Amino acid sequence: MKSFGVSKMVKLYLVRHACTTWNEENRIQGSHNPDLSARGKDQAKRLARRFKKENISFIVSSDLLRTAKTARIVQKSLNVPIRYEKGLREIHLGSWEGKTPEEVDRLYQNGYQKWLKSPSGVRIPEAEPVPKFRKRVLGTFGAILHKNPEGNIVVVTHGGVISTLLSNLLSGREDYFLLRLRLDNAGLTVIQIEEKHHVVIHCVNDISHLR
Repeated sequence: MKSFGVSKMVKLYLVRHACTTWNEENRIQGSHNPDLSARGKDQAKRLARRFKKENISFIVSSDLLRTAKTARIVQKSLNVPIRYEKGLREIHLGSWEGKTPEEVDRLYQNGYQKWLKSPSGVRIPEAEPVPKFRKRVLGTFGAILHKNPEGNIVVVTHGGVISTLLSNLLSGREDYFLLRLRLDNAGLTVIQIEEKHHVVIHCVNDISHLR
């Protein structure tokens, strides 16, 4: 487990990007760049209103289109600084990207069904290795917290990134979190990290602002 030490207290507001055109078509996105759908833009606006209640210091976002657009809609409402981190990108899923689960099963010997049983046991052609992805994600969060040891930070990223961070902080199996943790588009997960590596999970996948 990687520990994230801070000198004071940081609260991370982890956001999965709003709905995209590919989400609506049930296509695997990974490192590809589908745009937000009309529904997604509305979700981002609702999310921005949710953050009006919080004293947000700044926003950091994955640089992929769906996260960047979600972050910019929120930033426009809050008028706080924003920066983009390539290290917060979703895992690159190689030749599966752009395909539906049904297409993956047809083309890759029931590959998606195998993934639903054990993600780490599936080798996806041209994909980013899971250990490399995990190292990238945890290293990026470590750098963010090192530079910003206090405050309220909105992090706009992807489901795989949030699952990986939570599995690390809670000392759980990554496969279990990927398969059992529901993270909706524009859902909010709040983590508080205090000195001496004390971590408090305030909520996971809060979507009350979308109702």
